[in-house]
Amino acid sequence: MIIIPAKVRAQSEHRHYFAISFIATFCVMAFMAFMAVYVFSPNANPSGAEAANADAYVPVAEDSLTVLVVGQPGDKEGVPIFVLAKFDPTRQTISVTALPAQTYLVKGEKKDTLGGTFWLGGGAYARLALAEAMGLQIDRYMVIQQAEFLQIMELLGPTDYQLPVALQYESEERFIDMDAGLYQLDGKKAYDVITYPTYGGGEIERCQIVTGLVTRVINGRMELFTSPLVDAIFSGVVNRAETDLSQLDYQQRKTAAEYMAHLATEPAVAADIAGAFDEAGEHFILSEEGTATLTQLYGQPN
Repeated sequence: MIIIPAKVRAQSEHRHYFAISFIATFCVMAFMAFMAVYVFSPNANPSGAEAANADAYVPVAEDSLTVLVVGQPGDKEGVPIFVLAKFDPTRQTISVTALPAQTYLVKGEKKDTLGGTFWLGGGAYARLALAEAMGLQIDRYMVIQQAEFLQIMELLGPTDYQLPVALQYESEERFIDMDAGLYQLDGKKAYDVITYPTYGGGEIERCQIVTGLVTRVINGRMELFTSPLVDAIFSGVVNRAETDLSQLDYQQRKTAAEYMAHLATEPAVAADIAGAFDEAGEHFILSEEGTATLTQLYGQPN
């Protein structure tokens, strides 16, 4: 059973705004990371040779790639946001998992939160710490600031999304009033869903909501994967972000990307976290089920 301590649920509005003002980035950040390794095609329509290559392709484990995407706040009072995304042609899936910054990492005598490792050493160190503590294969990282979120969402266009809970919130700075149900999310509505400050289940529920929204955005925008827009999106995001993801990563997986782009199924799959906060509300501890899920999806190859 997941336990949400009262302290976590009752955080002040000030703390919420530091914590949530950057969460909006990671819906699109994850999508952009996928695109960067998945859909960099200069032509709106693939040539016959490209289609033939995709048809002849046999998925291999070496073509998989996992990226840790981080939404970076403007200062250390804020809370960075983390999402794991794995491009996996052998399973014909893109797995998506959002993790709280308070995720507790233990490796020998080293103990810290995922957010703490990021502030200590940046995205590269957070990737390494998470991989070592959990025994995961995380190949690349990407860190993106908040500023481009609304702009990129508007570029992608509205996304059909089934909002699972009603959102009502009012303060001097903002007003949110959304009934549960089907929406076409533009940038502002997506921002409201992701940054809503009073989810009943706290950061755990927020991670679940955002994971679902990310997968919806990816699956709802499959037509972009062979669009000329992908070139501009890839270049713009990678040039603005701090990342070790490169065009070489894509080139080495181009045939795999063509294979995935021609599948009739929706590849993005939400993999929710399982765990609980400690009594102090400072550390999120993955349960045995949660650890097993991460290992199964993102673990080191046998």
